[in-house]
Amino acid sequence: ASPAPGDGRSLPPGWTAFELAVREEVARADVPLVLSELGKRLRRRLAGQMNGAGWYGHRTLSQALGALEIDGLRLSQHHVWDSTRHHRQPVR
Repeated sequence: ASPAPGDGRSLPPGWTAFELAVREEVARADVPLVLSELGKRLRRRLAGQMNGAGWYGHRTLSQALGALEIDGLRLSQHHVWDSTRHHRQPVR
């Protein structure tokens, strides 16, 4: 797992760019983002900074997003949203 800021361990290369990209993508969205679409956008945007098949030391994008500890960021099985601006997508 990636370290939390301030815990004394170094962040994986590209972690700061990943966090910034996530913040920008979520802030730009008018509605909750489909998790798989966010993953595609991030892979394109961070192509030169990705470290292999995983997500900065995490096996899945959901795990990496959870490790970011961004206030208001929420995840479901298929969506990512800002709880201060978006209403959660209904489960289908």
